[in-house]
Amino acid sequence: MWRALLLAPFLLAGCKWQLNPNAGLFSCTTGADCGDGWECVTLAAGGGRCHLKGTCVEEKCNGLDDNCDGRIDESFPESGEACTTGQAGPCGAGTNVCSDAGTLSCQRTYTPVAETCNGLDDDCQNGVDDGFNLGSDNQNCGACSKRCGVGSQCTSAQCRETNCSDGLDNDDGGDPDCLDLDCLSVSCGDGGFNCGARLELPDAGVTDGGPGDAGPGDAGLDDAGTSDAGTSDAGTADAGFATVQACVPREAICNNGLDDDLDGKGDCSDPDCNGRACGDGGTCMMGMCR
Repeated sequence: MWRALLLAPFLLAGCKWQLNPNAGLFSCTTGADCGDGWECVTLAAGGGRCHLKGTCVEEKCNGLDDNCDGRIDESFPESGEACTTGQAGPCGAGTNVCSDAGTLSCQRTYTPVAETCNGLDDDCQNGVDDGFNLGSDNQNCGACSKRCGVGSQCTSAQCRETNCSDGLDNDDGGDPDCLDLDCLSVSCGDGGFNCGARLELPDAGVTDGGPGDAGPGDAGLDDAGTSDAGTSDAGTADAGFATVQACVPREAICNNGLDDDLDGKGDCSDPDCNGRACGDGGTCMMGMCR
């Protein structure tokens, strides 16, 4: 009776506690301490509080004490479920957590480590393999762990020959020194020599493909018959010459209009001519006769 009398003014006035029923009003040990239509809800810290039946529900991630145990967002249906952070690779693994603001978010479970070149975002910063330039890294040229050997350099994600006078195929491209296109115009030995091109060796053109006459010899034993007189096809080899790369003297005459070292650049357009006379008192500078 005395509890009803105490509650009556609050119920009639619609007082503030009714707007937040999960806060509870009275301490209790059992439901009998609260009266009809009320229940005693145990607090996580011990003891209990009286709440209107139906007001305490399953906890959610919303910044409220939904289950009236005195704690906020301590549990929620999605808690611990796997989720993705939105980052690439291992950095994307996570579990659902509830922030202080009552917002559900995905917390990363992967521990970042120092970035290595392996196709993964190890440190969870700035993307996959950040800090490694596959276009110019001699240890990771075009791909992780693809190394350029001594005498070659990673350029545009490919190993390029740079030592053009050691007789080795340093970039594993199939051709050593001046036979490698990467060596064109590169120094290839002592003194004034560059890798260029020159005409040499008869062209290896094949003979005409016509077969020899197919007539067989006479099959008789000790017969006086002679073999067929048919002759092989008279096609001859091609008389052309081949242009091959070789170690040739650098461009020295810079005003004759010729590409003397056959590197594809004549006179002042050839870097070999920089600072050299180019006619009428001029000097080769920046690719022109000035």
